[in-house]
Amino acid sequence: MAVREGDLSVHPVTENHSEQYEWGLDRFLREARTLAQFNHPNIVRVLAVFEENNTGYMVMSYEEGVSLADKLRNRQTMEEPMLMKLLVPLMGGLEKMHNEGFIHRDIKPDNIFIRKDGSPVLLDFGSARQALGGQTRTLTSLVTPGYAPFEQYYAKSDEQGPWTDIYGLGATLYRAVTGTAPTDAVDRSNALLKRKNDTYIPCTEFGQGRYSERFLMAIDRSLRFNVEDRPQTIAEWREDFALPDAPLGGASTDHIPTQPGTTFHSTGSEKPATARGPAVVAEKRTGVSRVLLVLVALLAIAGGAWYLKPQIEQEIDHWQVQQNVNELLDAAKLRLDEEKFTEPAGDNALETYRQVLSFQPDNAEALLGLTSVTDYLVGNAREAIKLENFDQAKAILEQANLITPESANIRLASKDLEQARTDHEKRIAEESARSRLLQITVADAISAADEGRVTKTLGLIEKARTLRASEETIGNIKKHLYLALQMQIAVAATGAKLAVSNNDTKSARESLARAKDLKAKLESLNFPEPELTETEQIENALNTARLAATHGYLDMSLEQLKTAKGLGAEQQLLESVKKQLRTGLEAEADKATKEVKLAMEKNDTQGARLALQRAKDIKAQLDKLN
Repeated sequence: MAVREGDLSVHPVTENHSEQYEWGLDRFLREARTLAQFNHPNIVRVLAVFEENNTGYMVMSYEEGVSLADKLRNRQTMEEPMLMKLLVPLMGGLEKMHNEGFIHRDIKPDNIFIRKDGSPVLLDFGSARQALGGQTRTLTSLVTPGYAPFEQYYAKSDEQGPWTDIYGLGATLYRAVTGTAPTDAVDRSNALLKRKNDTYIPCTEFGQGRYSERFLMAIDRSLRFNVEDRPQTIAEWREDFALPDAPLGGASTDHIPTQPGTTFHSTGSEKPATARGPAVVAEKRTGVSRVLLVLVALLAIAGGAWYLKPQIEQEIDHWQVQQNVNELLDAAKLRLDEEKFTEPAGDNALETYRQVLSFQPDNAEALLGLTSVTDYLVGNAREAIKLENFDQAKAILEQANLITPESANIRLASKDLEQARTDHEKRIAEESARSRLLQITVADAISAADEGRVTKTLGLIEKARTLRASEETIGNIKKHLYLALQMQIAVAATGAKLAVSNNDTKSARESLARAKDLKAKLESLNFPEPELTETEQIENALNTARLAATHGYLDMSLEQLKTAKGLGAEQQLLESVKKQLRTGLEAEADKATKEVKLAMEKNDTQGARLALQRAKDIKAQLDKLN
């Protein structure tokens, strides 16, 4: 299309190519000036853009290092932490470009330069070339098979977008993981047109076991054939990697006076960016000398003479800052190794990384370091959640959120915290309800046991078991039932004896049958005979005395009172049972006296004699009790 003459000027090959040449030159200059406005440590730094010799020039900062392609020679791969260290800053640089409506369109390992400090920088912006290719129908010669999505082979520039660069960067990651570039988009298209399976081999198949599943799936999503199936923005793709939003570096533009007829725009000289500028040579980290060499190159290319003192001063400042940053990064790494993540104050990784970011807001290593600190805090929060220290976990997550706001890891832990807190509160409520119901059930069971109601007591015992009653509680209920049945057996046997002594055959038979029935129930329960404490023995004797008193068995009641007294029962308890006996006997005496009067009024001498004798016997019992 164009040739360079002996005087270094450039002209179209023929007049037929003039229009295309002028269009291409204009597009190159406009987009180069746009690129010159970007001030990001991971985008190639354009120092100047100018026209000379009937063509355009773009001067970029010089950097020492090696391309990613060189690192990946001989099918070598890279580990996930190293790739993430490159990916995070590159994402930040691309996002800044995309927000300004600028697309790289030629991302591949050859165009990613790795500085000596390990930080990456994106080179060789190909949008002007590709736009020109769209005009001349030679676009396929300007894309790299495997790294260019299908829309770059057929679509106009306005049909490409951030998703196009995401494909290229995803393909670069694919190469670093698998050792080979992805299948070319044209080959994939041919297979799909023939209704065959996509020939793309997922990264998850190559990297399984060596890389995290999330990392591999994020790469595969970026390489989807259809545009709409890929992440549409860097922010969306960043979420696939569970990365926090990265702050974008600012940009500044200065306009430097030039010689008449020469258009020359400069953004000043901060961080150097790439070795792809024309005819620029530098020494190793020599500060001022590097800048001077860049300026000499500018003078040689432009053919003019001017002195850029502000750029020299800025370059000196930059290397002073870089020296401080490197020292801080070394200190931060040491503190991470010593697990000084957030403490002690003044000597921890968090504060050190923040110092780095105060100098370089987009420093990749510092941003990853903050992620490490956040992961440490999230781990502590999860341990607190396990121990149900929810307030502590919340405080830790709030601290982590101040470090990396909107982190997916923090959001997930916060959701887990809320769910754990909700589950805990639910368990507490359920446990409280269960405990209350168990108390009621045990009280009912003991009451039924004390009354000797076997069937109801056994049913309540089973209910108590379902409410997780302890074996000690179940044993106590059984003890109450055992003692109650024993008391009832003893009272029934005493009743049978008294009935026999009174020649009351019917009552004797009924009491004896009841005693046998109660004994059979007790044996069927197969309860072990309980071992009673002294207090329980006293209580059992008093209960037996009360039961005997209810049936009017004075001798049995007095015998049990004597037993209780011998065991050390309090006098107050003994008197309470005596009072119960006395009240019962007095009631029986009143009843016998009334029966005597009634019999005499009816002239029933025999009935009056029997009632009178019973009254005398009751009085004798009262005297004995007193």
